[in-house]
Amino acid sequence: MKKALAIVLSLVFCLPGGLFSSAAPGIFPDLESHWARDDVYALYQIGVISGYPDGKFYPDRLLNEGELLKMLTEALGLDSPEISAFHWAFPHYLLLKDLGALPWEEFQPEYLPTRGEISEVLRRAFYPDLDALCESSFQDVPLEYPYFSSIELLHQLGILIGKSRGEFFPEEKVTRAEAAVMICRLIGREKVTQEQNTPFGPIRVECHPARVMQGGFIEVNVNSPRELALTLFFEGERVILGADHRAIIPVPLESEEGLKKIEVLASRDNSKIEVNIEVLIAPNSVYSETIELPPEGVELLSPDLLAEEREILYSVLTKSSFNYSPSFPFIMPLSSPILSPFGAERVYPGWGNDYHWGVDLQGIEGEEVKAASEGVVVLTRELYSRGKTVVIDHGCGLFTLYYHLKEISVANEQKVEKGEAIGLVGATGAVTGPHLHWEARIGKVPVNPLILLLGGF
Repeated sequence: MKKALAIVLSLVFCLPGGLFSSAAPGIFPDLESHWARDDVYALYQIGVISGYPDGKFYPDRLLNEGELLKMLTEALGLDSPEISAFHWAFPHYLLLKDLGALPWEEFQPEYLPTRGEISEVLRRAFYPDLDALCESSFQDVPLEYPYFSSIELLHQLGILIGKSRGEFFPEEKVTRAEAAVMICRLIGREKVTQEQNTPFGPIRVECHPARVMQGGFIEVNVNSPRELALTLFFEGERVILGADHRAIIPVPLESEEGLKKIEVLASRDNSKIEVNIEVLIAPNSVYSETIELPPEGVELLSPDLLAEEREILYSVLTKSSFNYSPSFPFIMPLSSPILSPFGAERVYPGWGNDYHWGVDLQGIEGEEVKAASEGVVVLTRELYSRGKTVVIDHGCGLFTLYYHLKEISVANEQKVEKGEAIGLVGATGAVTGPHLHWEARIGKVPVNPLILLLGGF
Protein backbone atom coordinates (compact mmCIF):
# COMPACT_ATOMS: atom_id res chain seq x y z
CA MET A 1 0.00 0.00 0.00
CA LYS A 2 1.49 3.33 -0.97
CA LYS A 3 1.18 6.76 0.56
CA ALA A 4 -0.69 9.48 -1.31
CA LEU A 5 1.26 12.30 -2.94
CA ALA A 6 1.84 15.13 -0.52
CA ILE A 7 0.65 18.12 -2.55
CA VAL A 8 -1.54 18.96 -5.51
CA LEU A 9 0.44 19.17 -8.73
CA SER A 10 -0.35 20.73 -12.05
CA LEU A 11 -0.46 18.69 -15.26
CA VAL A 12 1.60 15.50 -15.38
CA PHE A 13 4.06 16.80 -17.95
CA CYS A 14 3.57 20.47 -17.24
CA LEU A 15 5.77 21.41 -14.33
CA PRO A 16 7.71 24.50 -15.42
CA GLY A 17 10.94 24.18 -17.31
CA GLY A 18 11.09 27.69 -18.72
CA LEU A 19 9.35 29.84 -16.17
CA PHE A 20 12.51 30.44 -14.19
CA SER A 21 14.96 31.17 -16.99
CA SER A 22 15.91 34.61 -18.21
CA ALA A 23 17.81 33.48 -21.27
CA ALA A 24 15.27 31.94 -23.68
CA PRO A 25 15.36 33.45 -27.17
CA GLY A 26 12.18 34.85 -28.71
CA ILE A 27 11.47 32.53 -31.64
CA PHE A 28 7.77 31.73 -31.48
CA PRO A 29 5.49 34.63 -30.42
CA ASP A 30 2.91 32.24 -28.93
CA LEU A 31 5.50 30.82 -26.50
CA GLU A 32 6.75 33.97 -24.79
CA SER A 33 4.71 33.49 -21.61
CA HIS A 34 4.21 29.73 -21.89
CA TRP A 35 5.36 27.33 -19.14
CA ALA A 36 7.14 25.07 -21.68
CA ARG A 37 9.01 27.86 -23.46
CA ASP A 38 12.61 26.95 -22.61
CA ASP A 39 12.15 23.21 -23.20
CA VAL A 40 10.62 23.87 -26.62
CA TYR A 41 13.44 26.27 -27.53
CA ALA A 42 16.07 23.77 -26.36
CA LEU A 43 14.67 21.22 -28.84
CA TYR A 44 14.25 23.82 -31.57
CA GLN A 45 17.93 24.77 -31.33
CA ILE A 46 19.04 21.19 -32.02
CA GLY A 47 16.49 20.63 -34.79
CA VAL A 48 14.14 18.26 -32.95
CA ILE A 49 11.08 20.47 -33.44
CA SER A 50 9.97 23.29 -35.70
CA GLY A 51 7.11 25.72 -35.93
CA TYR A 52 4.33 26.25 -38.45
CA PRO A 53 4.64 28.35 -41.62
CA ASP A 54 2.91 31.25 -39.87
CA GLY A 55 5.80 31.42 -37.36
CA LYS A 56 3.91 29.96 -34.40
CA PHE A 57 4.42 26.77 -32.44
CA TYR A 58 0.86 26.19 -31.15
CA PRO A 59 2.02 24.60 -27.87
CA ASP A 60 -1.47 23.70 -26.63
CA ARG A 61 -2.58 22.01 -29.84
CA LEU A 62 -3.03 18.25 -29.43
CA LEU A 63 -0.12 16.25 -30.78
CA ASN A 64 -0.79 13.86 -33.65
CA GLU A 65 1.10 10.69 -34.54
CA GLY A 66 2.95 12.26 -37.48
CA GLU A 67 4.35 15.07 -35.32
CA LEU A 68 5.38 12.62 -32.60
CA LEU A 69 7.20 10.40 -35.10
CA LYS A 70 9.16 13.33 -36.53
CA MET A 71 10.16 14.64 -33.09
CA LEU A 72 11.35 11.19 -32.03
CA THR A 73 13.48 10.44 -35.09
CA GLU A 74 15.20 13.82 -34.72
CA ALA A 75 15.72 13.35 -30.96
CA LEU A 76 17.20 9.90 -31.54
CA GLY A 77 19.49 11.21 -34.30
CA LEU A 78 18.04 8.87 -36.94
CA ASP A 79 18.38 9.67 -40.63
CA SER A 80 15.07 9.32 -42.44
CA PRO A 81 15.32 7.42 -45.74
CA GLU A 82 14.82 9.51 -48.86
CA ILE A 83 11.82 7.78 -50.35
CA SER A 84 8.83 8.97 -52.31
CA ALA A 85 5.95 8.74 -49.85
CA PHE A 86 2.29 9.71 -49.77
CA HIS A 87 2.79 11.57 -46.46
CA TRP A 88 5.73 13.56 -45.08
CA ALA A 89 5.79 11.51 -41.84
CA PHE A 90 5.83 8.06 -43.49
CA PRO A 91 9.67 7.74 -43.56
CA HIS A 92 9.71 8.50 -39.82
CA TYR A 93 7.09 5.80 -39.29
CA LEU A 94 9.22 3.22 -41.13
CA LEU A 95 12.30 4.05 -39.03
CA LEU A 96 10.53 3.79 -35.70
CA LYS A 97 8.63 0.67 -36.74
CA ASP A 98 11.93 -1.04 -37.66
CA LEU A 99 13.29 0.09 -34.29
CA GLY A 100 10.38 -1.63 -32.55
CA ALA A 101 9.27 1.62 -30.90
CA LEU A 102 5.64 1.64 -32.05
CA PRO A 103 2.84 -0.17 -30.20
CA TRP A 104 0.54 0.07 -33.24
CA GLU A 105 0.87 -1.43 -36.73
CA GLU A 106 -0.98 1.03 -38.93
CA PHE A 107 0.31 4.42 -40.05
CA GLN A 108 -2.29 6.99 -38.98
CA PRO A 109 -0.53 10.39 -39.07
CA GLU A 110 -3.56 12.35 -37.81
CA TYR A 111 -4.29 9.99 -34.90
CA LEU A 112 -4.03 11.65 -31.46
CA PRO A 113 -2.09 9.29 -29.13
CA THR A 114 -2.89 9.10 -25.44
CA ARG A 115 -0.56 9.68 -22.50
CA GLY A 116 -0.25 5.94 -22.03
CA GLU A 117 0.55 5.29 -25.69
CA ILE A 118 3.16 8.04 -25.85
CA SER A 119 4.79 6.70 -22.69
CA GLU A 120 5.03 3.29 -24.37
CA VAL A 121 6.60 4.78 -27.52
CA LEU A 122 9.15 6.80 -25.53
CA ARG A 123 10.14 3.85 -23.36
CA ARG A 124 10.57 1.59 -26.40
CA ALA A 125 12.56 4.26 -28.26
CA PHE A 126 14.93 5.31 -25.46
CA TYR A 127 15.01 2.34 -23.06
CA PRO A 128 13.93 -0.75 -25.04
CA ASP A 129 15.67 -3.18 -22.67
CA LEU A 130 14.21 -1.86 -19.42
CA ASP A 131 11.03 -2.79 -17.59
CA ALA A 132 9.55 -1.93 -14.22
CA LEU A 133 7.98 -4.86 -12.36
CA CYS A 134 7.18 -2.95 -9.18
CA GLU A 135 4.01 -1.52 -7.70
CA SER A 136 2.24 1.26 -9.63
CA SER A 137 2.89 4.87 -8.60
CA PHE A 138 -0.50 5.90 -9.98
CA GLN A 139 -3.80 4.66 -8.62
CA ASP A 140 -5.44 4.86 -12.06
CA VAL A 141 -2.72 2.76 -13.80
CA PRO A 142 -3.16 -0.83 -12.55
CA LEU A 143 -0.62 -3.57 -13.21
CA GLU A 144 -2.84 -5.01 -15.96
CA TYR A 145 -2.88 -1.73 -17.94
CA PRO A 146 -1.14 -2.52 -21.27
CA TYR A 147 1.43 0.27 -20.90
CA PHE A 148 1.93 0.03 -17.14
CA SER A 149 5.63 -0.87 -17.27
CA SER A 150 6.52 2.06 -19.54
CA ILE A 151 4.59 4.58 -17.46
CA GLU A 152 6.19 3.30 -14.26
CA LEU A 153 9.71 3.29 -15.71
CA LEU A 154 9.40 6.86 -16.96
CA HIS A 155 8.09 7.87 -13.56
CA GLN A 156 11.07 6.24 -11.86
CA LEU A 157 13.35 8.16 -14.24
CA GLY A 158 11.78 11.41 -13.08
CA ILE A 159 10.19 12.10 -16.48
CA LEU A 160 6.58 11.72 -15.34
CA ILE A 161 4.81 12.61 -12.16
CA GLY A 162 1.11 12.39 -11.47
CA LYS A 163 -1.64 14.92 -11.29
CA SER A 164 -3.40 15.71 -8.04
CA ARG A 165 -4.40 12.70 -5.94
CA GLY A 166 -1.64 10.61 -7.51
CA GLU A 167 -3.45 9.96 -10.81
CA PHE A 168 -1.93 9.78 -14.28
CA PHE A 169 -5.01 9.83 -16.56
CA PRO A 170 -3.42 7.53 -19.18
CA GLU A 171 -6.26 7.90 -21.71
CA GLU A 172 -5.98 11.69 -22.01
CA LYS A 173 -4.50 13.20 -25.17
CA VAL A 174 -1.19 15.09 -25.11
CA THR A 175 -0.35 18.60 -26.33
CA ARG A 176 2.68 19.53 -28.42
CA ALA A 177 4.20 21.30 -25.42
CA GLU A 178 3.73 18.29 -23.12
CA ALA A 179 5.45 15.96 -25.59
CA ALA A 180 8.31 18.44 -26.08
CA VAL A 181 8.93 18.60 -22.33
CA MET A 182 8.99 14.80 -22.02
CA ILE A 183 11.52 14.45 -24.84
CA CYS A 184 13.59 17.36 -23.53
CA ARG A 185 13.89 15.63 -20.16
CA LEU A 186 14.66 12.24 -21.72
CA ILE A 187 17.62 13.57 -23.72
CA GLY A 188 18.88 15.68 -20.82
CA ARG A 189 18.21 19.10 -22.38
CA GLU A 190 15.99 20.51 -19.65
CA LYS A 191 17.79 23.24 -17.75
CA VAL A 192 17.38 26.71 -16.31
CA THR A 193 19.92 29.45 -17.02
CA GLN A 194 20.78 32.79 -15.47
CA GLU A 195 23.32 35.13 -17.06
CA GLN A 196 24.45 38.37 -15.46
CA ASN A 197 26.84 41.04 -16.70
CA THR A 198 29.18 42.21 -13.96
CA PRO A 199 32.18 44.57 -13.70
CA PHE A 200 34.32 41.41 -13.84
CA GLY A 201 32.69 40.14 -17.03
CA PRO A 202 29.65 37.94 -17.73
CA ILE A 203 28.73 35.17 -15.26
CA ARG A 204 26.48 32.37 -16.50
CA VAL A 205 24.90 29.80 -14.20
CA GLU A 206 23.19 26.69 -15.62
CA CYS A 207 21.21 24.16 -13.60
CA HIS A 208 20.11 20.81 -14.96
CA PRO A 209 17.30 19.89 -14.68
CA ALA A 210 15.01 22.85 -14.05
CA ARG A 211 12.67 20.57 -12.11
CA VAL A 212 13.91 17.74 -9.95
CA MET A 213 11.99 15.13 -7.99
CA GLN A 214 12.68 14.42 -4.34
CA GLY A 215 15.51 11.91 -4.26
CA GLY A 216 17.11 13.39 -7.38
CA PHE A 217 20.00 15.77 -7.88
CA ILE A 218 20.89 19.03 -9.61
CA GLU A 219 23.92 19.62 -11.81
CA VAL A 220 25.27 23.16 -11.66
CA ASN A 221 27.75 24.63 -14.13
CA VAL A 222 29.24 28.11 -13.63
CA ASN A 223 31.01 29.98 -16.45
CA SER A 224 32.88 33.08 -15.31
CA PRO A 225 36.18 34.93 -15.77
CA ARG A 226 39.05 32.79 -14.45
CA GLU A 227 40.32 35.30 -11.92
CA LEU A 228 37.11 35.21 -9.88
CA ALA A 229 36.76 33.22 -6.66
CA LEU A 230 33.42 31.35 -6.72
CA THR A 231 31.37 30.07 -3.80
CA LEU A 232 28.15 28.07 -4.31
CA PHE A 233 25.22 27.77 -1.89
CA PHE A 234 22.05 25.69 -2.06
CA GLU A 235 19.38 26.84 0.35
CA GLY A 236 22.07 28.53 2.43
CA GLU A 237 24.36 25.47 2.64
CA ARG A 238 27.76 25.64 0.96
CA VAL A 239 28.40 23.22 -1.93
CA ILE A 240 31.86 22.26 -3.21
CA LEU A 241 32.61 23.30 -6.78
CA GLY A 242 34.84 21.00 -8.81
CA ALA A 243 37.90 22.08 -10.75
CA ASP A 244 35.80 22.78 -13.85
CA HIS A 245 33.26 24.84 -11.86
CA ARG A 246 30.72 22.03 -11.79
CA ALA A 247 28.80 20.76 -8.80
CA ILE A 248 26.25 18.03 -8.14
CA ILE A 249 23.72 18.85 -5.44
CA PRO A 250 21.64 16.07 -3.86
CA VAL A 251 17.92 16.61 -3.20
CA PRO A 252 17.09 14.23 -0.34
CA LEU A 253 13.87 12.24 -0.44
CA GLU A 254 12.61 14.21 2.57
CA SER A 255 13.21 17.63 0.93
CA GLU A 256 10.35 20.11 0.95
CA GLU A 257 8.59 20.73 -2.37
CA GLY A 258 8.65 24.09 -4.12
CA LEU A 259 11.13 26.61 -5.50
CA LYS A 260 14.65 26.43 -4.07
CA LYS A 261 17.43 28.99 -4.44
CA ILE A 262 20.94 28.39 -5.72
CA GLU A 263 23.36 31.25 -5.07
CA VAL A 264 26.72 31.86 -6.70
CA LEU A 265 28.97 34.37 -4.93
CA ALA A 266 31.75 35.71 -7.17
CA SER A 267 34.50 37.79 -5.59
CA ARG A 268 37.76 39.49 -6.46
CA ASP A 269 39.75 41.68 -4.10
CA ASN A 270 37.10 43.35 -1.93
CA SER A 271 34.29 43.26 -4.54
CA LYS A 272 31.51 40.68 -4.52
CA ILE A 273 28.71 39.83 -6.95
CA GLU A 274 25.81 37.46 -6.24
CA VAL A 275 23.96 35.54 -8.97
CA ASN A 276 20.78 33.72 -7.92
CA ILE A 277 18.77 31.05 -9.74
CA GLU A 278 15.81 28.88 -8.72
CA VAL A 279 14.89 25.26 -9.38
CA LEU A 280 11.65 23.45 -8.64
CA ILE A 281 11.57 20.47 -6.26
CA ALA A 282 8.65 18.17 -7.13
CA PRO A 283 7.27 15.45 -4.84
CA ASN A 284 7.94 11.77 -5.32
CA SER A 285 5.53 8.97 -4.45
CA VAL A 286 6.58 6.56 -1.70
CA TYR A 287 5.78 2.85 -1.70
CA SER A 288 5.31 0.55 1.24
CA GLU A 289 6.36 -3.06 0.84
CA THR A 290 7.01 -6.01 3.13
CA ILE A 291 10.26 -7.98 2.86
CA GLU A 292 10.29 -11.43 4.48
CA LEU A 293 13.91 -12.19 5.33
CA PRO A 294 15.05 -15.58 6.66
CA PRO A 295 16.16 -15.57 10.33
CA GLU A 296 19.84 -15.35 9.39
CA GLY A 297 19.05 -12.28 7.25
CA VAL A 298 17.27 -10.53 10.13
CA GLU A 299 20.32 -11.18 12.34
CA LEU A 300 22.48 -9.27 9.85
CA LEU A 301 20.31 -6.18 10.44
CA SER A 302 21.30 -5.82 14.08
CA PRO A 303 21.95 -2.16 15.09
CA ASP A 304 25.60 -2.82 15.95
CA LEU A 305 26.37 -4.47 12.61
CA LEU A 306 24.53 -1.77 10.65
CA ALA A 307 26.38 0.99 12.53
CA GLU A 308 29.73 -0.64 11.72
CA GLU A 309 28.72 -0.94 8.06
CA ARG A 310 27.72 2.71 7.86
CA GLU A 311 31.06 3.78 9.31
CA ILE A 312 32.90 1.78 6.66
CA LEU A 313 30.79 3.29 3.86
CA TYR A 314 30.93 6.85 5.18
CA SER A 315 34.72 6.64 5.41
CA VAL A 316 34.87 6.51 1.60
CA LEU A 317 31.73 8.53 0.76
CA THR A 318 33.25 11.64 2.34
CA LYS A 319 36.46 11.53 0.30
CA SER A 320 35.41 12.03 -3.31
CA SER A 321 37.74 13.55 -5.89
CA PHE A 322 36.75 16.97 -7.22
CA ASN A 323 39.50 16.96 -9.85
CA TYR A 324 37.21 15.26 -12.37
CA SER A 325 33.47 15.23 -13.06
CA PRO A 326 31.01 12.40 -13.74
CA SER A 327 30.52 11.34 -17.34
CA PHE A 328 26.79 11.39 -18.10
CA PRO A 329 24.69 9.59 -19.13
CA PHE A 330 25.40 6.47 -17.08
CA ILE A 331 24.31 3.00 -18.17
CA MET A 332 22.45 0.28 -16.29
CA PRO A 333 24.81 -2.14 -14.55
CA LEU A 334 22.34 -4.87 -15.58
CA SER A 335 19.86 -4.69 -18.45
CA SER A 336 17.10 -6.22 -16.41
CA PRO A 337 13.71 -5.31 -14.88
CA ILE A 338 13.39 -3.08 -11.83
CA LEU A 339 12.00 -5.15 -8.97
CA SER A 340 11.90 -2.48 -6.28
CA PRO A 341 12.24 1.29 -6.80
CA PHE A 342 14.20 3.94 -4.97
CA GLY A 343 12.51 5.36 -1.88
CA ALA A 344 10.28 2.40 -1.08
CA GLU A 345 9.25 2.30 2.55
CA ARG A 346 10.05 -1.22 3.71
CA VAL A 347 8.68 -3.32 6.54
CA TYR A 348 10.89 -6.18 7.75
CA PRO A 349 8.85 -8.51 10.03
CA GLY A 350 10.83 -9.27 13.15
CA TRP A 351 13.09 -6.25 12.70
CA GLY A 352 11.37 -2.95 11.85
CA ASN A 353 11.02 -0.33 9.09
CA ASP A 354 13.49 1.38 6.75
CA TYR A 355 13.68 2.98 3.32
CA HIS A 356 15.07 1.44 0.16
CA TRP A 357 17.98 3.69 -0.81
CA GLY A 358 18.61 2.17 -4.23
CA VAL A 359 16.90 0.08 -6.89
CA ASP A 360 16.79 -3.72 -6.99
CA LEU A 361 17.48 -5.20 -10.42
CA GLN A 362 16.48 -8.69 -11.38
CA GLY A 363 19.52 -10.87 -12.02
CA ILE A 364 20.65 -14.44 -12.43
CA GLU A 365 23.38 -15.60 -10.04
CA GLY A 366 26.71 -15.32 -11.82
CA GLU A 367 25.49 -12.69 -14.32
CA GLU A 368 28.07 -10.00 -15.08
CA VAL A 369 27.64 -6.60 -13.38
CA LYS A 370 29.03 -3.55 -15.20
CA ALA A 371 30.31 -0.19 -14.00
CA ALA A 372 27.59 2.37 -14.69
CA SER A 373 30.19 4.96 -15.75
CA GLU A 374 33.90 5.63 -15.59
CA GLY A 375 35.44 6.27 -12.21
CA VAL A 376 37.80 4.99 -9.52
CA VAL A 377 37.02 2.01 -7.26
CA VAL A 378 37.21 3.13 -3.63
CA LEU A 379 35.81 0.12 -1.76
CA THR A 380 35.74 -3.63 -2.39
CA ARG A 381 34.83 -5.79 0.59
CA GLU A 382 32.13 -7.97 2.09
CA LEU A 383 29.75 -6.19 4.46
CA TYR A 384 27.16 -7.72 6.78
CA SER A 385 23.75 -6.81 5.36
CA ARG A 386 24.99 -5.55 1.98
CA GLY A 387 27.11 -8.57 1.19
CA LYS A 388 30.02 -8.30 -1.24
CA THR A 389 30.16 -4.64 -2.20
CA VAL A 390 31.85 -2.39 -4.77
CA VAL A 391 31.85 1.41 -4.51
CA ILE A 392 32.97 3.64 -7.43
CA ASP A 393 33.83 7.35 -7.15
CA HIS A 394 32.74 9.25 -10.28
CA GLY A 395 33.90 12.69 -9.11
CA CYS A 396 32.22 15.76 -7.60
CA GLY A 397 30.96 13.70 -4.68
CA LEU A 398 28.98 11.19 -6.79
CA PHE A 399 29.36 7.47 -6.04
CA THR A 400 27.64 4.33 -7.28
CA LEU A 401 27.38 1.29 -5.02
CA TYR A 402 26.77 -2.34 -5.98
CA TYR A 403 25.61 -4.82 -3.29
CA HIS A 404 25.05 -8.58 -2.77
CA LEU A 405 27.66 -9.62 -5.35
CA LYS A 406 28.77 -13.24 -5.66
CA GLU A 407 32.26 -12.24 -6.77
CA ILE A 408 34.20 -8.96 -7.06
CA SER A 409 36.47 -8.59 -10.08
CA VAL A 410 38.06 -5.16 -9.42
CA ALA A 411 40.45 -3.81 -6.82
CA ASN A 412 40.65 -0.67 -4.69
CA GLU A 413 42.08 2.38 -6.50
CA GLN A 414 41.50 0.72 -9.87
CA LYS A 415 40.22 3.03 -12.62
CA VAL A 416 37.27 1.51 -14.45
CA GLU A 417 35.57 2.45 -17.70
CA LYS A 418 31.85 2.65 -18.39
CA GLY A 419 30.55 -0.87 -19.06
CA GLU A 420 33.60 -2.63 -17.57
CA ALA A 421 32.85 -5.79 -15.57
CA ILE A 422 33.18 -5.24 -11.81
CA GLY A 423 31.64 -8.45 -10.41
CA LEU A 424 28.90 -11.06 -10.61
CA VAL A 425 25.29 -11.04 -9.41
CA GLY A 426 24.92 -12.92 -6.14
CA ALA A 427 22.86 -13.34 -2.99
CA THR A 428 25.33 -12.37 -0.27
CA GLY A 429 24.19 -10.41 2.78
CA ALA A 430 20.59 -9.91 3.92
CA VAL A 431 18.62 -10.98 0.84
CA THR A 432 15.71 -13.16 -0.21
CA GLY A 433 17.40 -14.29 -3.45
CA PRO A 434 19.91 -13.32 -6.18
CA HIS A 435 19.63 -9.73 -7.43
CA LEU A 436 21.67 -6.54 -7.71
CA HIS A 437 21.00 -3.66 -5.36
CA TRP A 438 22.28 -0.58 -7.25
CA GLU A 439 22.67 2.61 -5.30
CA ALA A 440 23.88 6.17 -5.93
CA ARG A 441 25.01 8.66 -3.31
CA ILE A 442 26.24 12.22 -3.37
CA GLY A 443 28.41 12.25 -0.30
CA LYS A 444 26.33 10.43 2.28
CA VAL A 445 22.99 11.38 0.67
CA PRO A 446 21.23 8.61 -1.32
CA VAL A 447 19.69 9.65 -4.66
CA ASN A 448 17.75 7.73 -7.29
CA PRO A 449 20.37 5.97 -9.49
CA LEU A 450 17.99 5.73 -12.45
CA ILE A 451 18.24 9.49 -12.95
CA LEU A 452 21.91 8.96 -13.81
CA LEU A 453 20.72 7.41 -17.09
CA LEU A 454 19.56 10.81 -18.34
CA GLY A 455 22.00 13.09 -20.17
CA GLY A 456 23.90 15.87 -18.40
CA PHE A 457 25.62 19.05 -19.58
